[in-house]
Amino acid sequence: MKGTQLVTVDFQLGDRVPLHCTSIGKVLLAFQDVRHTEEIIADGLPNWLANTIIEPGVLREELQPYPLLKDMRLTIESSR
Repeated sequence: MKGTQLVTVDFQLGDRVPLHCTSIGKVLLAFQDVRHTEEIIADGLPNWLANTIIEPGVLREELQPYPLLKDMRLTIESSR
């Protein structure tokens, strides 16, 4: 499906961005141990761009769809 807008990513090798600021970072957070994710939230969610999620509750809600995937992964790994 083609979109109507270009998507550009302007990262250079070695650039660092807080995990909660990128889609892949959110996936990584969702698959971390909950204690690790909570530590990152407790350290604060810096405002990186205009749409960056900085509210802990909103970030937790956004990470909620991923537990189903985590359960699927555990099922696959346990069947090996």
